[in-house]
Amino acid sequence: VKLSISILGPGDKPFRHTEKESLTKGIEDNMLAPVNMNVKRHQVVFQLYRGEHLAPLDLSSDNLDAYVRVSFAGQQIKSSVITNRNPTWNESLELGINLPTMSKKIKVEVFDHETIGSDRIVGGFDVDFKKIMGKNSGTKWANIYGAPLAVENEMATLMNKFGNRGTFYRGRILYSIYTMDNEKSKTKKKQMKFSFP
Repeated sequence: VKLSISILGPGDKPFRHTEKESLTKGIEDNMLAPVNMNVKRHQVVFQLYRGEHLAPLDLSSDNLDAYVRVSFAGQQIKSSVITNRNPTWNESLELGINLPTMSKKIKVEVFDHETIGSDRIVGGFDVDFKKIMGKNSGTKWANIYGAPLAVENEMATLMNKFGNRGTFYRGRILYSIYTMDNEKSKTKKKQMKFSFP
């Protein structure tokens, strides 16, 4: 149920949200906000440098086709796919969002790309948006955890999707993240012009 309540004064006209809007926009865009609410554009910049020791999910191979997906506030973006257990991306994954937002956690997930069937999750972690809002996290390693490689059941799926439940080390990624106000912010990926040794 969607409900829009307006308090009108003499001569005011109510704002009408259309059904077409609600079918074509994401969850954050579907939030009904007062017309006079101050909504501003904001940029979340996830700088992805490299990965180390990423677990190969196909037991017949000692490699994987690794990529990282970053999701927040109804937006998501993927890195390039690199076939290597120790990939170097040097990519900036940028999310253009609206503030205020109801989202609290920036979700970072590492996947193994599959040419046939669904991509498989290696593991992931969350970044608390409030802790990094308007700041730079600095460059840091994030360990990735999941289920033991040979296990496939409901508990293993939860361990892989929510890395804090994982018991098996599946590698790590080097990243930094920062946010800033940016009225022209867009969701985009770009190559960084520098790299770490």
